Amino acid sequence: MLYFFYHLYFKHETDKDEEGNSITNTYNIGYFSTKAKAENQIQVSRNLPGFRDHLIDCFKIEKLGVNFEVPIKDKSLVDFYVLSHEYYDGEYDRPITFPPFATKKEAMNKKKELEKIKPYCDHLDDFFLDKHCVDRDNGWPGGFRKIDEEDEAHANLFASGMIQQLDSPEAIDEAIAKEVAKIKVKGAPQ
Repeated sequence: MLYFFYHLYFKHETDKDEEGNSITNTYNIGYFSTKAKAENQIQVSRNLPGFRDHLIDCFKIEKLGVNFEVPIKDKSLVDFYVLSHEYYDGEYDRPITFPPFATKKEAMNKKKELEKIKPYCDHLDDFFLDKHCVDRDNGWPGGFRKIDEEDEAHANLFASGMIQQLDSPEAIDEAIAKEVAKIKVKGAPQ
């Protein structure tokens, strides 16, 4: 039998790439038995750190169907499994989340199927399987913090391989400081 649930997530633009395409962050907040419960969670989350710095339009509710072999009396007591895959292609993270599965076995069968096709067969260690408790899980109960220039600098140096070549904490701090200065110049109004 097909039952419907509501996936609440938060998606906001963080930057633009060289071609002007949006770079976004997405935060999975949870799965709910009714749209009203998802909307109530928006009212709670919108006042938390990180979320409150963006428009309410960044909250998204997606209606999803999940097939269960047995009838469900109370959707609030349901657990299901979400399979996802994320890999870095050298330039960007490439995430994908598949529709929920009623059982872990179904999700694992889908994973085995995907492992035979590209790009998944090239990134076998990049699958994730999460159990979600409807109406009971909140992925970001304390909100989130913005990535600051120092975090961005560290990520840039790590992605370029430079940070791995440095031999002391002082050298790492110096490299991060230089990278922060570049980021600030790049982000300064023209």
